Amino acid sequence: MKSSVVRFIAIGLFLTLLMSCSPSYKPQTVTLASTASLLDSLVWIANEQGYFKDEGLEVIFHVYPSGKRALIGMLEGNADVVTTADVPFMAQLYKHPDLRVIATVGSADDELKIITRTDRGIVKPDDLKGKTIATQEASAVHFFLHLYLLQHYISDDDVKVLFMKAEDLPVALANGSIDAMSLREPFITKASKLLNGQIQVFSEPALYRKTYNLVARNSYILQHPDIIDKLLKALLKAEHFVEVNPEQAKQVMARLLKTDKNSVDHLWNNFVLKVVLEQDFLLQLQLQEQWLKHISMGNDEPLPLFESLSLEPLTRVAPERVGLKPDTDGS
Repeated sequence: MKSSVVRFIAIGLFLTLLMSCSPSYKPQTVTLASTASLLDSLVWIANEQGYFKDEGLEVIFHVYPSGKRALIGMLEGNADVVTTADVPFMAQLYKHPDLRVIATVGSADDELKIITRTDRGIVKPDDLKGKTIATQEASAVHFFLHLYLLQHYISDDDVKVLFMKAEDLPVALANGSIDAMSLREPFITKASKLLNGQIQVFSEPALYRKTYNLVARNSYILQHPDIIDKLLKALLKAEHFVEVNPEQAKQVMARLLKTDKNSVDHLWNNFVLKVVLEQDFLLQLQLQEQWLKHISMGNDEPLPLFESLSLEPLTRVAPERVGLKPDTDGS
């Protein structure tokens, strides 16, 4: 009897010692500012499938109506990292030169549209002349509007452009205070419902390839390389899931976006959900830099665009995904 008690105590002491020597597996916490959009699909699928947890991360989400607002939220201290479009990143880079793009996580060349009321006599692009068009300032939809008007030989003086919050635009179109808007889903569907389908949608495929990007301050990237690497690994797993299970991925996004799968099916092929850093992304930033100067939101000092891309994390995790290389010849 005594030997059994001694053996029990010994086993208990051994287990206690073993537990005290075991490493802690408490997940690392990171706060992510994001949007409910298909371009953010890899983020939402990584969370839905538990890939962040698999990498030892607890991701706390702050969801915003647009990537521009999500980026501002991060800059105000509400998040550690953010997913946002290229244009808001460029617009903020002037004021926050410590911002860095870690990777592109999604792109689309036919996501953005011009939406008009059918009762305003706008049946072709030229009919936009003399009309009031609203969009979100210094955002991807603003840049698209600029390119769209140029494409159809419409000058800035030919239209009146108003700036509003993205979520306010469908209501403004429905109540008649504007004639048209430059926007994306889900706001296009909201406008259509408010106007009982009485809208005209103008598109211009391949005019502008909008990218969604994982962004953080350089100080955070340098101080938390393990967290950044884990985020990238989880997003790469989500990318693989989308490739292998596209129908399930679309069902996940339809549920998260609170829409029907048919709507997601209709849009899905417009999106490229890849974790990359490509050379043409840098060229696009250069074009946007010129546009920001054109609308008086930039200055004459050239931005250090290459330095605004943080190549190290993705190079560590998946070097084959980095198509950008430093200029080593000094030219």
